[in-house]
Amino acid sequence: MNGTTQPSPTAEQLTNGHSSNPAEAPTPAPAPAKDDRIRMRSVTLNGLSATERSKVLQRPVLKSDDMISKVRPIVDLVRKDGDKALKELTAKFDKVELDSVVIRPPFFSATSANGVNGDSSSSASTSYCLDGKTAVSIDPKVREAIDTAYANVKKFHAAQLTAPLSIETMPGVTCQRIAKPISRVGLYVPGGTAILPSTALMLGVPAQVAGCSEIVLATPPRRGDGTVSPEVLYVAHLVGATGIVKAGGAQAIAALAYGTHAVGKVDKIFGPGNQWVTAAKMMVQNDSEANVAIDMPAGPSEVLVRVLLFFYFDYIG
Repeated sequence: MNGTTQPSPTAEQLTNGHSSNPAEAPTPAPAPAKDDRIRMRSVTLNGLSATERSKVLQRPVLKSDDMISKVRPIVDLVRKDGDKALKELTAKFDKVELDSVVIRPPFFSATSANGVNGDSSSSASTSYCLDGKTAVSIDPKVREAIDTAYANVKKFHAAQLTAPLSIETMPGVTCQRIAKPISRVGLYVPGGTAILPSTALMLGVPAQVAGCSEIVLATPPRRGDGTVSPEVLYVAHLVGATGIVKAGGAQAIAALAYGTHAVGKVDKIFGPGNQWVTAAKMMVQNDSEANVAIDMPAGPSEVLVRVLLFFYFDYIG
């Protein structure tokens, strides 16, 4: 005996003439394919009790001390081994082997029908984005949508620029208010399960309008070919990014904060991220050796949409 027992046949198997012999058992249906698509969870509050409603509306809790203890080894490894650590961590977490951790402009090329480089705003040209020497195609409709969003966001932020203010409050005493751009900014653009060119726009456009001399994006590379998504590449082209770090998570924040051989250190880090990114940002801003600022410890996004019953729900979604 091998220590296992064969289960008895069910009544249904016996009445339908099914044998209990494993060799004659029907072949089980294949498991359904894994669906990795992001889905919105829908809850009808009217059908929930007070306890259930309270549970649904409960905010997730970030235990910052626990997370910082988890990201500390990652940050320390990047500080110690630099680009080598970035490549190893990217291979571990993103399943991508990188030749280089940073790519430089150009990030976009527009070629007209006759093969001559054309205007990037021309709809008559065929265009593609560039990840180093690798061409990555971009959907013309997506590119057009990004162009529209870029123009709108830039118009809004350009209107916020103010001239220097100088006032003589009393004879011999002059008070001034002068806005100066941060020289080097690091912009974290989440990747992973969702591509967020909108984040690249909302971070990159203000930096461009402010006149930051170095705009460095950091975003995880795509699994498979290890390239940056064409949408993010195109936004990097529009905002005049000086480089893209092909890394995500705490390791990307560490590279921006302390610098490596390939990644230049920045003065301030902006952008949302998961718990690992948030904890790493909190950690580096409190390290006097990093001498780097952050925008804020971003929390989970919360969106409430209220609509009338006769609205277009597909459009809202």
